[in-house]
Amino acid sequence: MSQLFKHRQKKQFTLVPHPTIENETILVPPVFDPFQDPFFIVETICIIWFSFELTVRLICAPSKMTFFKDVMNTIDFFAIIPYFVTIGTELAKDKGTQPSVSLALIRVIRLVRVFRIFKLSRHSKGLQILGQTLKASLRELALLIFFLFIGVIIFSSAVYFAEVDSPDTAFTSIPEAFWWAVVSMTTVGYGDMFPETVGGKLVGSMCAIAGVLTISLPVPVIVSNFSYFYHRETECEVTSQYHHVSTLLWEKDKEDDDEEGDEGGLDEEPEFTGDDAPLYGPDSRGICHPLNGALLTGLWAGQATGDQRGINFYLHEPLVTQV
Repeated sequence: MSQLFKHRQKKQFTLVPHPTIENETILVPPVFDPFQDPFFIVETICIIWFSFELTVRLICAPSKMTFFKDVMNTIDFFAIIPYFVTIGTELAKDKGTQPSVSLALIRVIRLVRVFRIFKLSRHSKGLQILGQTLKASLRELALLIFFLFIGVIIFSSAVYFAEVDSPDTAFTSIPEAFWWAVVSMTTVGYGDMFPETVGGKLVGSMCAIAGVLTISLPVPVIVSNFSYFYHRETECEVTSQYHHVSTLLWEKDKEDDDEEGDEGGLDEEPEFTGDDAPLYGPDSRGICHPLNGALLTGLWAGQATGDQRGINFYLHEPLVTQV
């Protein structure tokens, strides 16, 4: 098996004549062609589809300014750019010219492709709830960062002065101790920097305890916001189970109303005042009927002689109007 591995490994290289020594050959690694990479082919297909989708949505958008102001559309646009930048740099290398864009900038642009993961939020209710929670908790998160910043400055300074007399200390300055303070307050503890003196260990213990208390303070507010958005989304899914039932509402003429009232039929229309008063809509033609068969309150409804009217009335359950 080892010989077979060596044989396959040698097949990956090419024998070429030595440039300076006659009758000598050297092994040259194969030239990698990125355009034949299977991942590049898959990415090309995905980019073609993303570009087509983005173009169609841009053309069909009523307002182009509103379209570009949407954060998700901006992410889609910047997620496509790195592909074309990569093609440009590879074509420039094939022609023997050095691209004018620096390698560091190209790497940053390629990193933008990771933002495509945010496209999942269009179809994921969980990511939408998480985004709404973080947006509603910006004040608490800012307060958390502020408290951590104060703690980092205090404990990094304290551990520096506690370890300054130690000959082999890693805390050579207060800025060097910032990393240790952040790691300790977040209870991560990599162990690359640690105090050796008794005073430094006491400072480290207080730093860890203060970090736990600081981080735990805004957590209940963030959890409360998440619970609010989660239950609101759940209620929207429950109310979507209501059926929309078309109906015709009729209002009796006053003459027929008086005659049937005398015959022992329907009583006179009750009068409603204040919040219990029914609202009359000019073009209402339907109601939303809950699944549990909630009863109507207000004016009677039924087909009879008279003028056809649209009437708004109250139900014992909340309504969901579906257009």
